[in-house]
Amino acid sequence: MRFLSGAVGAFGLVAAVAAFRLGDNFMYLVAGAAFLCALTTATSARISAFMKIFVAIFSTETIVFGLAVVAVRAGMWHERLKDFSPPDSLPLTVAMFSILVYVVSRLGVMREPLRIADL
Repeated sequence: MRFLSGAVGAFGLVAAVAAFRLGDNFMYLVAGAAFLCALTTATSARISAFMKIFVAIFSTETIVFGLAVVAVRAGMWHERLKDFSPPDSLPLTVAMFSILVYVVSRLGVMREPLRIADL
C-alpha cells in the first residue's frame, strides 16, 4: 500500500500544479482530496483485508480518472474523444469513497463483522 499511497500523493501533486498553472480552484479541491486519500491509503495497513481491497481500488481509480480530468482541463484530451471524457467530479468522488471506506473500517461497530469477513 506504500507504493499506491505514494502514487496517489504524486497525482495530488500533479493536480496541485495543474490547478496553479490553470488557475482552476476545483483542481485544488481534487488535489486536497488526493492528498487525504494518499494519507488514508498509507495508514490502511492496519485495517481489514476485505476493506483494503476497496481502498486499493478507489485509490487506483483516483489516479486514473484524475489524470484523465487533468488532461481534459489542460486541453490535452483529443478532440475526437471529447464525448468520452470523464465527469470533472469523478476523481473527487472516488477519492472520497476511499477515505470513507477507511473511516468506516475504523469504526468500533464494524470490527466484528470485518473480522468475520477476513476469516
